[in-house]
Amino acid sequence: MSYNEGFESIDFNGEDTYKKLKNEFYTNNNIAENNSIKYEDIKTKYDTNLQKLMKLFVNTDLSLNDFTNDPDNNSLLFFEDNDLEEIVKEFIRKESTQADEEKQAENNNIDLNSLINNAKIQNDLASGIAMSSGNSNSNKGAVTRTKKEKKERKNKRQGNIAEYIVVHKLVKKAIQEVNTFFNDSDYSIHWVSGAAKDIQATSDDEHQYDCSKTDDGAGYDIKLVSEDNNKTMYIEVKSSSSDNCSFYMSLNEYTFAKSKNTINEQYRIVFVSNINVNDSSSVPKISFIDASLDDAFNSHAIQYNVIYNKEKLEENKK
Repeated sequence: MSYNEGFESIDFNGEDTYKKLKNEFYTNNNIAENNSIKYEDIKTKYDTNLQKLMKLFVNTDLSLNDFTNDPDNNSLLFFEDNDLEEIVKEFIRKESTQADEEKQAENNNIDLNSLINNAKIQNDLASGIAMSSGNSNSNKGAVTRTKKEKKERKNKRQGNIAEYIVVHKLVKKAIQEVNTFFNDSDYSIHWVSGAAKDIQATSDDEHQYDCSKTDDGAGYDIKLVSEDNNKTMYIEVKSSSSDNCSFYMSLNEYTFAKSKNTINEQYRIVFVSNINVNDSSSVPKISFIDASLDDAFNSHAIQYNVIYNKEKLEENKK
């Protein structure tokens, strides 16, 4: 039998699974193995705790999976514990309170003008380090749905503000590499990502760029066009709270970037590092990487969409 209602499935179909779980428990807790404990006993106890605890998460923003993502919490479901319900109730209370406090903090507006004015253009960006994929077993603690949502909101807000910082610098003609590309001619700014609709522009920047047509599937965030010399530059803004210039690109962004590398049409990455969207006094750093994707970056695929093809299977059987 496999349980997967609201949490990662745990399979109790075989003695091998039981033995593995049993061995891990005794090893992790550094105690002598008790061979008198039977597979059926653990299965029954887990079943009982499972059904009892799932009810506690009704009408909450959490699930039992949020609790059991922490290995220490998960181990409690295998044993008799009269305090287990109270432990889970306290977990729900703390997580819900923390989520409410974090949402409130996010809603407190930072001084966007200060953050933008603090931003500095830097030319000494160090090589990046590859981002790790997957979950590390060394990271303890529950990864709850509310925490995931918080991270998603923070990343979106960070990306939006990073784009506006770059747009602001472009309005001020403060990025020398861009000016050089356009031979110091004037250029129009077209902010096409959805962030343009989410950010409230400062009065100095209003009407200095066009955001009438937004398209998150364009493959870039900002387009600069100079009619004087028939040149176009596409800019993709990437950001990080650290200074590690390593990031993800969608297939659409990557393909579009590779297709724009001529004298009059270029695609450039602008990396905004050390950005803290909750601190108006922080100093974001802007790095304009004046080179194509092939010339300045290493890249590798880390995920594939693998699709079953019945016809292909049948053909290969012939």
